[in-house]
Amino acid sequence: MVTIYDIAKEANVSPATVSRVLNRQGNVRDDTAKRVLRVAKARKYSPNAMARSLRTKKSFLIGLIIPDIENPVYPAPVRGIQDVANQKDYSVIIHSTDGNERKEIETIRRLTAAGVDGLIINISESCALLGEEIRRLRQGSLPIVALGPWHADLEIDCVSVDNQQGAYLATEHLLKLGHRKIAIVLGPKENLSSRERFRGYKKAMDDSCVQVLPDLIQEGNFKMGSGYKAAQKLLAGEEKPDAIFCVNDVMALGAVKAIQEGGLRIPEDLAVIGFDDIELAALSKPSLSSVAQPKYETGKIAAELLFQQIKGSLSPGRYYSIEPNLVIRETTLKVKETIP
Repeated sequence: MVTIYDIAKEANVSPATVSRVLNRQGNVRDDTAKRVLRVAKARKYSPNAMARSLRTKKSFLIGLIIPDIENPVYPAPVRGIQDVANQKDYSVIIHSTDGNERKEIETIRRLTAAGVDGLIINISESCALLGEEIRRLRQGSLPIVALGPWHADLEIDCVSVDNQQGAYLATEHLLKLGHRKIAIVLGPKENLSSRERFRGYKKAMDDSCVQVLPDLIQEGNFKMGSGYKAAQKLLAGEEKPDAIFCVNDVMALGAVKAIQEGGLRIPEDLAVIGFDDIELAALSKPSLSSVAQPKYETGKIAAELLFQQIKGSLSPGRYYSIEPNLVIRETTLKVKETIP
């Protein structure tokens, strides 16, 4: 096994200089650093992770906790987090918890026991016990960043798309097309993102003086099957919608299938719009209108905030709101006269 002493001898420098170069600590002339790196590459040097951890008192691991690894909204932010971690010579341990509070707490404890240097967690639900666990970790100075809705009481950094604004854009788009009986398919009632998106939907309806009809509100679970069943209930109800806003694309795709099986045309008979702008939205038939959020950038910003904390002191709890934008596709093409 090649050691820093072997590299130091061949590069004609001290082992301390090799250590400074490999750990990017500076105070080394450019030509010397390049010579050390050239020798290390030629000798296929790989640092001993355990030795590095003992020396720096860091594990070079961060934990990432998400509710559903099968949800297609997560690969992009995960990639953003991994790309930043790779630049810092860190590895990412990913856990999926099914949005279950007990599993989230167990996972947090497992990761902290493994010695991670920080955590990024998607907090989608309003959970008292999870909040207590996060406060306990903050008292122990563990860096934590949240993905998802803002939790001001937890005093941790948070990165999230503006859910309310995104839902407002989606609903406003349907209203401008002339739709008035706009149904909404929500996520679980405890889910904070779903709540924020409902507020955006309601505000857009209120601003246009359009009544929100209770019969046109359905609850799903962010999965395709729940969107399918919600659309079936809406189509079977006495109050028929002329448009459906699903608070995520996966449920919207399920709704599209139910509508098509019911013999209705999209968008001629019924318009549909989702939220997230996952890859499948552009590939579906008809292609799905959606609210896009910069998912990769969200993950990247979360990781950068975490490493700022790992490098220095804990922050008081900053909130980064990411602006969404509307993506209009075939499921909401104009088929009615626009009402100003």
